[in-house]
Amino acid sequence: MRKFKSKAQNWPEVFSLFLADRAPTCRPRTLRYYRLQWATWEKFNSEGAPPSRELCQAFLLHLGQTCNPNGVLAVWRGVRAVFTFAYAEGLSPFDPKTVKPPREQRTQKEPLTQAECRAVLGSCLNPRDKALVSLLLDTGLRAQEVCSLRPGDLNWEQREVFVWNGKGGEQRTVPFSAATLKALRRWEHHREPESAWFFHNVDNSYGTQMTPDYLWHCLTRIGERAEVLPLGPHRLRHTFGRLYIAR
Repeated sequence: MRKFKSKAQNWPEVFSLFLADRAPTCRPRTLRYYRLQWATWEKFNSEGAPPSRELCQAFLLHLGQTCNPNGVLAVWRGVRAVFTFAYAEGLSPFDPKTVKPPREQRTQKEPLTQAECRAVLGSCLNPRDKALVSLLLDTGLRAQEVCSLRPGDLNWEQREVFVWNGKGGEQRTVPFSAATLKALRRWEHHREPESAWFFHNVDNSYGTQMTPDYLWHCLTRIGERAEVLPLGPHRLRHTFGRLYIAR
């Protein structure tokens, strides 16, 4: 029989222990995600009732009033991770596996056509955005990966980009085409040489690191001009390998 260290859980303390456990292997963005989802749970469970299957099912129903099933799952995964940690560490008798979450809705993500690629590239108003879109289409880099690129990560002679910390901490070298090299070279001549980031902000915070959210914002604006929506890093990644870059 499983033994627990405390019958009355101090959940703020448990959550702090959870973050401390995850911090060495999680990115800051992931830790912010856990904080946000846990705050959603605390707002729902404002009386601090101990977690149970019934309470969590009510939580999921509550989320379903304003979120689609995938949105509900996004919140639940963060909250469930805390409960799973507490159960595994003997800090809580509640096993979140007893909760039945909604089924994920999988939608087909259509890659861009060649005409759409040309429209998107033609709607980039500055060298940075042209280089960004070219690299994303040509390599399939993820949003965080492209935002984290530093000037030294590009090998101009070999036409390669080195990803230091990809998904799951993987490191890899990714080749890119001559067309992308041309776009990257043009941006290299315009970018702030003192910036630590290859793709940096060009607005009021000029020279600072782009965030994935800001990248999404930039791509959405490009997609609106090109009349190709939705347009985000994941759709460009999905297009990668399926089409040639429009020239």
